[in-house]
Amino acid sequence: MPTPKRSETPADRQRASRQRQAQAREQEHPHKGFPAAPALATLPSQRRWQSLMEHARAVLMTTQTKMQSYSDARSEGWQESERGETGWCLLCRR
Repeated sequence: MPTPKRSETPADRQRASRQRQAQAREQEHPHKGFPAAPALATLPSQRRWQSLMEHARAVLMTTQTKMQSYSDARSEGWQESERGETGWCLLCRR
């Protein structure tokens, strides 16, 4: 038995695909507090790189803020310990 068609025309199929892609982009990071990823495929090269850099900056700033609030929520003794000084910072590890 053949599979029934989900869309009448190729335009309907493309529209449904674009909607699924948009939903996937919206759901990528907001549950973690990160900004949504930009849709880069439609931007010219220079604007694409600028958009990607702005997105990376936003993710890094969000991560830094979350890491700082994590550290601030810990006890003063933990903050003054060696682990509190460098252990929570992923960028500090070598």
